[in-house]
Amino acid sequence: MLKKTLLSVCLLVAATFSANAHPGGHGGVIPEDEAAMIATQQITRLVDAEKLPSSWALSKLEKVELREDEEANEYIVVFTNPKATDPTQQTLYIFLTESGEYIAANYSGL
Repeated sequence: MLKKTLLSVCLLVAATFSANAHPGGHGGVIPEDEAAMIATQQITRLVDAEKLPSSWALSKLEKVELREDEEANEYIVVFTNPKATDPTQQTLYIFLTESGEYIAANYSGL
């Protein structure tokens, strides 16, 4: 009986930690490579929704940076698309919370 109870408690604790560690959870700062993957998925979503031209599906990841601020930290993931006809729209900035939630995307980086 004690073994079953102890095993149940261990499984419950493990499930709680893994649930909080996923993007969008409250597990803290995700690694840079995970932020890059989430940002890439956001580009696909924006292309599918026709909010970005289809050429962005072949964009190149340039940089992943965690911007630390007193109020909140956020990832800025930078992509380039040399096929974009407007030079002011050849660089795209994807903003994510430190836990991986999508905030916004724009061409200015601000």
